[in-house]
Amino acid sequence: MLTMNTALDLNTHTPSRSEYDKYLSKVILISITLFCCIFLHKSELYATESVSLKLDKSYSHKVNPLLFGVNALYSLPGPGKGKWSPDARWQKNYLPKALKEMGGTSIRYPGGHVVSFWHWDDPWLQTYKELWDPKSHSELSKKSSRKETFSSYMDMDEYIKQCKYLKVEPIVGVNLLAPLKFGIYSKDTKHSKSLPYKGDPVLETKALLKYASRKGLEITYLYLDNEVGHQGGLPKHISYEAYPELIKDFSLRIKEDFPNVKLIINYISGLNSKHVKALVKDYGQYFDVVDKHIYYHPPGQKWGSFSRDAWMGDRNIAGYTREFPKFKAYCKSVGQDHIRTGVLEWNIGPALQSKQATSFDQLMVCSDLLMMFIQQDVLMANLWPMYWPSSPRNMIEFSPSFQYKSSFYSMELFKEIQGMNCSLLQTKEKDLSILYSKPYAPTTKSQQKKMTFIILSKNKSDIREICLDGGSLNFKNIEGFAYCEGGPKGYKKSPLKPKIEGTTLKVHIPGLSLVHLEAQL
Repeated sequence: MLTMNTALDLNTHTPSRSEYDKYLSKVILISITLFCCIFLHKSELYATESVSLKLDKSYSHKVNPLLFGVNALYSLPGPGKGKWSPDARWQKNYLPKALKEMGGTSIRYPGGHVVSFWHWDDPWLQTYKELWDPKSHSELSKKSSRKETFSSYMDMDEYIKQCKYLKVEPIVGVNLLAPLKFGIYSKDTKHSKSLPYKGDPVLETKALLKYASRKGLEITYLYLDNEVGHQGGLPKHISYEAYPELIKDFSLRIKEDFPNVKLIINYISGLNSKHVKALVKDYGQYFDVVDKHIYYHPPGQKWGSFSRDAWMGDRNIAGYTREFPKFKAYCKSVGQDHIRTGVLEWNIGPALQSKQATSFDQLMVCSDLLMMFIQQDVLMANLWPMYWPSSPRNMIEFSPSFQYKSSFYSMELFKEIQGMNCSLLQTKEKDLSILYSKPYAPTTKSQQKKMTFIILSKNKSDIREICLDGGSLNFKNIEGFAYCEGGPKGYKKSPLKPKIEGTTLKVHIPGLSLVHLEAQL
């Protein structure tokens, strides 16, 4: 570094040519030294990591088409004519357009906890008010009057219309618990005789299935209420112990007329809890799917909280990569291996409200979960919420302007490989997951085969070089993009420049990113 002792005093001395050359040489040498120090320091901070993997041709993971469903709410808290009323959101330029673009495959209806207060042919009540509640039944106004007041609710006709238009699988709820909650389960009570369908969920559901069939919609999947053992108030749910006999009775009687119906049950407990295991062992023959709800938070943290560092270090996705196979093994051990798993509500936890998580975190976590669902052979999944007043976790936002949110883009990324056989590669550290499809012919007139790659990278390096050896695959062209942090939304879509070297695909990606590649063969 130059000091007063090494500098030339140009005010008192006219330097000779040799003195000037020596001074200039020192300046150049110092500049080069400083540049090298800065470059080496920058390289240390922003290191490039290289990962080489060989593609596995077994394609062992089928991407179940029903993994890309959503939840539709027939009502929302507040007045029926409020700006968030569901019916208005199902116009062609809103939700149907979004579901077509992201490749939505099923719609769960009428929603979560609201199913415990819902009746398919008379849903026109204030949310969480129960038509079969003896205390309120005598106070209800006429059905025609209530239908006008709450006309903006999404009724069964609208739901059937959307399922047919979108060509998606209907997943419909059953208000199974109302008779027990309100003391009208006995068929000979005075109140039950005055109720529609005599207060019997089986009769009510049979009427629903027949009505939908006449309208051209065949319903296969029914979920029997929601989060049994969890919801308090409004009023409280029934006990764990009462649920199994209700399932048995419903299953035996509904299949007298609808033998092909598949039933989904849902305790709030984990898959390997004593309640779920007892239900599977003793009543497993009466249902087909166990539904588990997942709102991700990293291990060791309180529910609803989030830390990006904790998520990046989470190699088992909050233990789900162990929970699902353990449950599958248990079902097989007790002779109930026909039972599948579903996740009819899932998302990042509510940490977005507290700003512990960002929209970019949601994008990454949702993709992490979807890859796990594929790896664990989950049958069906439905994102929650699609829309909810003032929720930062919405898939679609309507205010201040209609726009898609980060969970939409996560779902859209998997659109091309729905129903396909895929492989899922992970590095030993499991901070890099690569899902890629079996070669497939596109739906266009061109018969040139393609492969889709989805890469989830959870790494703190600035750039990662990913080298994928395709072996006998003959790659001809490849293009792609990455979602990474930044931009006004908190995440941005950046083009990539992947290249082909022999049988190897090479691409440089951000260390923390979600990548989509498409290769022609």
